Amino acid sequence: MPSRRARLSRPAVRSLSGLLSMAFALLLATGPSHPAFAADTLLDALAKAYNNNPQLQAARAQLRATDEGVPQAKSGWRPTVTATGDVGEAWANNYPGLQSPSDYQPRGVDLEVTQPLYTGERTPSALRQAESLVLAQRSVLTSAEQTVLQSAVTAYMNVVQAVAVLELNTNQEAVIRRDLEATRTRFEVGELTKTDVAQAEASLAGATAARIQSEGLLAAARAAYANVIGENPGTLVQPPPLTGLPASQEEVVAGSEDAPTVTAAKYNEQAAHDGIDVAFSQIMPFLNIVGTAGMSDDANAANTGRNSASIMLQLTVPLYQAGLPAADVRQSKQVAAQRRQELENERRFAIQTAVQSWSALQTARAQISSFVEQVRANKVALEGVRLEANVGARTVLDILDAEQAYLNSQVSLVTAQRDEVVAAYAVEAAVGRLTARDLALPVEYYDVEAYYNEVHDKFWGFGTKTQ
Repeated sequence: MPSRRARLSRPAVRSLSGLLSMAFALLLATGPSHPAFAADTLLDALAKAYNNNPQLQAARAQLRATDEGVPQAKSGWRPTVTATGDVGEAWANNYPGLQSPSDYQPRGVDLEVTQPLYTGERTPSALRQAESLVLAQRSVLTSAEQTVLQSAVTAYMNVVQAVAVLELNTNQEAVIRRDLEATRTRFEVGELTKTDVAQAEASLAGATAARIQSEGLLAAARAAYANVIGENPGTLVQPPPLTGLPASQEEVVAGSEDAPTVTAAKYNEQAAHDGIDVAFSQIMPFLNIVGTAGMSDDANAANTGRNSASIMLQLTVPLYQAGLPAADVRQSKQVAAQRRQELENERRFAIQTAVQSWSALQTARAQISSFVEQVRANKVALEGVRLEANVGARTVLDILDAEQAYLNSQVSLVTAQRDEVVAAYAVEAAVGRLTARDLALPVEYYDVEAYYNEVHDKFWGFGTKTQ
């Protein structure tokens, strides 16, 4: 089933975009290789992760190693050529007559060529198994790609969120500091009490602690970003909404059958069934054609040189092998049963993941609408409380509480916006479409067939051109 391309649209206009744009565009400290004016988009970060992430590089190497199973299986059809040579010293006493002992130097060289004609279906079965394992490993690579890209999305959005929350907490600390100064001034002229001052001081201490905590969370988010992407974050921007998503939970659940983990389990089950045939082939006869040629010579002995050559059909019929083939067959059947249950488990888990990711997306979207309204209402309430406090109708604590409620709603909105982006990409992963090709990342896509095409018929050589 061909994948449907998911693209990024232009940013949707949100009623609170002006409120949070400064927070999302906050400049992060970067090294010399990242100019202050260079903004990293989410697509930029995903492209870097695709090219540089060691987990993904390791999965590609693992696929190339699995590709080698195909020429290994095909070796069962190919001839083997061996050459042996010998040279030595020999002594002999001749009886009767007690003739003088003789010594000579035997030497020789032999060449043997063995060409399999019939392998009891072992080679065809092994080849089918190797091909199935290659297809399974390609799906494992796709799964690793999705995992890396999803981790990159999460790391990117965690930094964006941490920057925004730090900006909000820093602003909150500054506002409360001004409130405390104003409260102390009014206390000195007798308009307020020590209680009012203490409440403002406590609020400032809490704001400072929140700001410090935000700095720590940002440092942790930056470290996680560097781990996944391969470099420290520059200036990150809020990404636009992801388009091309499934329209319903039912569509996501149906698409979960295309999840790479499910596809890999299908091919692994097929490989296990092929393994039964490989094990069964041990009790089948083998037919080879064997050609030999040799020459030998006993130095210091007369007329002892000899040349020989032969070609023969060699039939091997296993009669009893200590019960090993039967045990291998039984074991292979149980492995096939295991793979069948693993496939069912992957299907169920894929459905669970699909439902959870869809629910998370819908929850985040609903929360954004609610938090936008909450931010608006808290802003109006804060302005009203300040005006009422000017005429003595509100206390300092009322102002501090209103400011904290306004901050909390802003942080909640930032968190929901982060959750929406992460959940949207999780939905794409649930249906097997969180790949570089589906996202149209500006990268050179890794060709999963290139190494296979180079080595699948290779019968000589220890190196390859493709990596």
